[in-house]
Amino acid sequence: MKRILSACIEQTLIFDYTNDSDPVKDLELYLSKMALTEKFQIIEKTVMSDGTIILKIKKGYNNYSTEGYID
Repeated sequence: MKRILSACIEQTLIFDYTNDSDPVKDLELYLSKMALTEKFQIIEKTVMSDGTIILKIKKGYNNYSTEGYID
């Protein structure tokens, strides 16, 4: 029988000025909401010359343990 002991998802997200949004505020809102419900770790945050933010994160998957993935 096979079981999942631990798991995570690695994502690359982009926060930009589409539809007159503010990438900094959008990122802060996203992280504050995620902090309430999920375990996550920021791997890399890059601010581009036009203000666009690229964020690489690891986050939990389906309430499995994140042992070995997220400190």
